Amino acid sequence: RSSAPLQGGFIWDFVDQAVYGTNSEGQLIFQYGGDAGRYPASDQNFNCNGLLAPDRRYNPHAYEVRQQYQNIWATPVDVRKGLIDIYNENFFTDLSAYNLHWTVSLNGGQYADGLENLPSIPAQTTKSMKIPALVKALAKVPADGEIMLGVEFVLKNDAPLLKAGYAVARNQFEVRPYEFPDSISLYRSAGEGECSVDEALAWVAVGAAGVSYTFNRRSGWIDYIDVDGRQFTQNGYSLKSDFWRAPTDNDFGANLQRRMGAWKSPAYRVTAFVIERNDDGSVSINVNYDMANVSSTLKMSYRVKPDGSVVVRQKLDATAARTDIFRVGMTMVMAPEFNRIEYYGKGPHENYSDRNSSEWIGLYKESVEEQYFPYIRPQETGNKTDIRYWRVLDADGQGLEFFGSTPLSMSSLNYLTEDLDDGQEKHNRHAGDLSPRDFTVVHIDKVQYGLACQHSWGATTLDEYKLHPGVYEYDFVIKAIR
Repeated sequence: RSSAPLQGGFIWDFVDQAVYGTNSEGQLIFQYGGDAGRYPASDQNFNCNGLLAPDRRYNPHAYEVRQQYQNIWATPVDVRKGLIDIYNENFFTDLSAYNLHWTVSLNGGQYADGLENLPSIPAQTTKSMKIPALVKALAKVPADGEIMLGVEFVLKNDAPLLKAGYAVARNQFEVRPYEFPDSISLYRSAGEGECSVDEALAWVAVGAAGVSYTFNRRSGWIDYIDVDGRQFTQNGYSLKSDFWRAPTDNDFGANLQRRMGAWKSPAYRVTAFVIERNDDGSVSINVNYDMANVSSTLKMSYRVKPDGSVVVRQKLDATAARTDIFRVGMTMVMAPEFNRIEYYGKGPHENYSDRNSSEWIGLYKESVEEQYFPYIRPQETGNKTDIRYWRVLDADGQGLEFFGSTPLSMSSLNYLTEDLDDGQEKHNRHAGDLSPRDFTVVHIDKVQYGLACQHSWGATTLDEYKLHPGVYEYDFVIKAIR
């Protein structure tokens, strides 16, 4: 049949269907199917799949829907000349109720902005617009650094439910790209002198410029990072590879928690642990692993440089693997006082490879506590994409910075992955059941498997956002911030 009578697409559901309740410890929760009665009929939290929480807070995916549902779209034509195209997607309404607010950012921070009157743009038409003030602003921007242009269409006057200045549509464009350091430059030695090496039967400590990295000879992982005699890492946890996430509701709907289950706790067998002193004063630790239960091999390379930073390279050869992978990354745990983050990337709301068009590249300062979104049933949360750098800091601004030769995908939470993971079957767990850990878990990923969001009873993400068997390699730097 012809699709002509149809208009638009519609999301089921608008709001999560759950009610306030308390758990056995008296903590406030949202109750859902299976929480009431001795023999409850239940489809668990299936009805908690809305855009809004029961108390009408936005769920993170609501921001993405808002972006896709907007009816005004800007497209760059020649930004340096102040030229953009504006498409009015409305069927009946012109744009006379709105102004255009533009923002130029330099290296993530606002550099200039302005408010412009829109030309007459009838419904279902596109018009070009020239912004002379934008041309002048861009002419004054320094020669180096990333430039982004943000465009928002804001209400001139109060409207029902909305105040003047509210942005009904927004877009961000790249004017001058961010220059990531190339992989070679990451390894170029910085600082003077040589790294020290202290060896024992169980460990090897490599240090420089007041920073020490202690490697476990048996596991190959970094167990401790100390800066000026202060331990930044949490006892009992290592910087180690991570290929698993706490399955989302969509993951459960597609049975991915079982299909990819081998990646949850892969067996690492160390086949080589080699220490090398380099001519530039740096020290390299190279560790090879066999991961038989996932038919893969892993090569880890660490280069500690005289300035105290370390370059980490992970190469996973999963060509022979039998399943897709949830994430390609590494995880570490930092001491509890490192409870703040500063990052340059997409934010401020959590975002993933297939759900990030609503977020803008910028500089953000947040607490680690704010990174956890209390989904009614605990699951993966808090990720940010297109990261240029990510800093995990204490109240005095000391901590660690992470950056790579390509954009990273990162998060920092007060929860371990296992805290958010139901296992192979869903259980009637709730956000209010969890107690934050007294430390900060840091995920440093190359990429994470997409979230899908088409529907939650079998659909997986588009192929471009899947992590199929293959070779995955990336590098990143850990640098002390004093």
